Amino acid sequence: MVHIRQLALAVFEITKKEAEIQQLISQLEELNFRLGVEKKYRLFLFDPRRPLFEKQILIKRIFKNKISNHVLNLISLLIEKNISTNLNQLINQLKKIRNQKFNSAEAKIISALPLTNEEEKEIQRLIGEKLNKKIILRPEIKPEILAGLVIQAEDNLIDLSFKNKLDKLEETLII
Repeated sequence: MVHIRQLALAVFEITKKEAEIQQLISQLEELNFRLGVEKKYRLFLFDPRRPLFEKQILIKRIFKNKISNHVLNLISLLIEKNISTNLNQLINQLKKIRNQKFNSAEAKIISALPLTNEEEKEIQRLIGEKLNKKIILRPEIKPEILAGLVIQAEDNLIDLSFKNKLDKLEETLII
């Protein structure tokens, strides 16, 4: 039986460059997202009666041939060994190992509107200086925060959103 951590470590041994690791993680996240949205794809890929080559064709079609051979081979292995349902765990292990090996951290940046490249780079620089790590930004757009930012990096959460300020003001007025 293949353990997810061992598989993630093996992937790192094969793919040594940070950019390739990040591309692999991004492609796995995209596949995982698509499998979550398109239930028919998930059922097809996990159907033991379907041959592996048909599943590989589906994966290539999902990505319109923009998937690397590393990811295709990795997904094929997961399907073949019947551990493809653990894709989330594999992605998390790959991120954890990447962060350890490359002294990096992910930061989720939530804003009401899209940030400019300059704003993203400045936020990335400031968080990187604070944590003394290379930061991988994960921007998200959530109009419900109204304005401002919510920053989540490692165990830190900084809520500078207008919605948060309104909620705090409401709490103060109710008391």
